[in-house]
Amino acid sequence: MRQAEPGIFVGYSLVSKAYNIYLPQDNKVIVSRNIQFFKSESWNWEKNKLEFQEENADVDDESLTKIKLLSDTYQSCNVAIIEPAGYEEAVADQHWMAAMKEELMMIEKN
Repeated sequence: MRQAEPGIFVGYSLVSKAYNIYLPQDNKVIVSRNIQFFKSESWNWEKNKLEFQEENADVDDESLTKIKLLSDTYQSCNVAIIEPAGYEEAVADQHWMAAMKEELMMIEKN
């Protein structure tokens, strides 16, 4: 069961203190403050799925200051997990409702 949605960090919001996150499965960019970065994972564009990277595969800081193709930038993007900002947002998402029900069942069971 999916409790969080993977996205790709593509920059910072210009209108609020938040991140711009590209959701490849929905083909849209959202703005969110509630994310968790996973530097050991990356998006494989050919296979259209999330993949684990080796620990020594760091982002090249020098290349971030140079102008380069957007396709090259996507290759070095970090993966982020987007979480709802509050109850209203979570209750509107069927995946989060299922996750909350599962969590309540586990609490009642224990």
